[in-house]
Amino acid sequence: GLRLYRPKEVLKITVELLSKARSAETSVFHLQNEGGPGDPDQRGTEGWKITPAITPKEGDVVIPKCNPDGFHETSLEYELDKAGVKRVVVVGMQSELCIDATCRSAHTRGFEVTLVEDGHTTFDGDNKTAFEIVESCNNGLMEIADLKPAAIIEFSAT
Repeated sequence: GLRLYRPKEVLKITVELLSKARSAETSVFHLQNEGGPGDPDQRGTEGWKITPAITPKEGDVVIPKCNPDGFHETSLEYELDKAGVKRVVVVGMQSELCIDATCRSAHTRGFEVTLVEDGHTTFDGDNKTAFEIVESCNNGLMEIADLKPAAIIEFSAT
């Protein structure tokens, strides 16, 4: 019964950024949340599967996670270091949870962080609309992340 804020737009942005990244032959990492028993994103359920429009391609790295912070008890930092990545470009969901926690954790670990300001989404909360949560996330991360609209983001292999 929950509705995502701007799901089609965020998916389109993600598809376009993946295409740009792959064309530039940069590394692509997918963090796939694995919810617990009964959660909508429980491993093996429809809600857990990666949306077909952004299905990982050969060479992409898929990292399962069970925590909002994509670095917590995952191989993400190892994989980024192995690939020589210094800057991460972040898109996805949920703004106030996974996006916020992963951006902060990346920054703490010394990565430069670009948050795609129009490339993340969430649901309405008890006291805020999804729009307000997205804006709050952007505002809260501007001290540690370079906020950019998707249209101006470019990738290079170096």
